[in-house]
Amino acid sequence: MPSLRDESRTWLPSPGFAHTCMILAGIAVLQALAAVIAREPRLQSANAIGAAVCGIAAAHYASMHGRDIEVGWGYRYSDWYPTTLLLLLEIFWLMTPADQSVAWQFAGPSLGACALMVFFGQLSRREVPGAFALGCLMGVAVLVLTVFATNHGVATRNSWVWFFLALWALYPFAVLLPDRAGQPMLNVLDLLTKGLFGAVVALIALPH
Repeated sequence: MPSLRDESRTWLPSPGFAHTCMILAGIAVLQALAAVIAREPRLQSANAIGAAVCGIAAAHYASMHGRDIEVGWGYRYSDWYPTTLLLLLEIFWLMTPADQSVAWQFAGPSLGACALMVFFGQLSRREVPGAFALGCLMGVAVLVLTVFATNHGVATRNSWVWFFLALWALYPFAVLLPDRAGQPMLNVLDLLTKGLFGAVVALIALPH
């Protein structure tokens, strides 16, 4: 019978990592189909990127199940590096016209700040002093740059930017929670920012 210490280091399976994996995989297929069906290049590109996001996340969730907690955290960060950058690109494709060069000038700095945000978050797991605060600061930079870039778009589309970035702002709080509470919260946040967001983008692209 495993000790309490052994049990505390077991990757927590609730809410089901397998279910999260299947949902994200299903939405990846939906967005891939939407990318083929969509008539607007903007929606084709956004759904192709979204399909990659959900597919990468689904693969990582499949790998997390039953793993040691620290190994599982490694999978989380190896997922967040590509998926957060791709999600930002998806937002830029959706919210700004491709020919609006002024808006796209914000893309590079926003992607750079996003990569640093994840990097400092990973350092904070290793208890590097100040890393968590720097990660939060980079998150604020991503927020500001993305809002500046997308404030020329349609109002309803911009409301999705605020919804999306508000959810991203909850990730640091989930990271600070004990694993038994924080891991389910991270699963839900991933389902909302990747799964729900991807499903909405796919439905927008389908013929009406």
